[in-house]
Amino acid sequence: MNLITNPWKGLASYEEQDVDKFEFCGRTQAIGKYYSLITNNLISTLYGKTGCGKTSLLQVGLFPLLRREAYFPIMCRMSLKKKDETFSSYLQTRVQEEADKNAIRIEASNIGIEQTEKDNQYDLWNYFYGHEFRNEAGHIVFPIIVFDQFEEVLINNRDESVLLLKQINNLIGDDLLLPEDCYANFRVTIAL
Repeated sequence: MNLITNPWKGLASYEEQDVDKFEFCGRTQAIGKYYSLITNNLISTLYGKTGCGKTSLLQVGLFPLLRREAYFPIMCRMSLKKKDETFSSYLQTRVQEEADKNAIRIEASNIGIEQTEKDNQYDLWNYFYGHEFRNEAGHIVFPIIVFDQFEEVLINNRDESVLLLKQINNLIGDDLLLPEDCYANFRVTIAL
């Protein structure tokens, strides 16, 4: 059967550009609940069995809704990074790629933590707190970093994943004193 005449995509994940081509239905309640969870928390987790539709729920159900509400979702599969890349540099590359694709400007701010080359536990903190993200109209949008299939990172890159977990912990932690006008301009969601 031709996929164009079939209203369902089959076993492949739906992608955001599939919204008009295929029917994605039956997840309205789940989308609403997860939207509320993401927008009200710095970090959230979506978990379920392999193949149950987590990636599709995120890309087709949630991402269009988030974009309409001044959020900037970025799908990151850390298992796709190059061997010579760190998780942090791969993530920053993905943010830039999605910003270019969605006409988002990334502007530097003057907030940051000094760190040595060996102590890069604050790479993600410096990146997200050290930048503002603006749409074409100049309005601030909030990046939502979606770590899809995160279990692959934990299983396949044990040593590197320890540093990534420290970086995520430092990013969402509240143990650093921030200037009064500084706020968390991001959200993190982990899909397992």
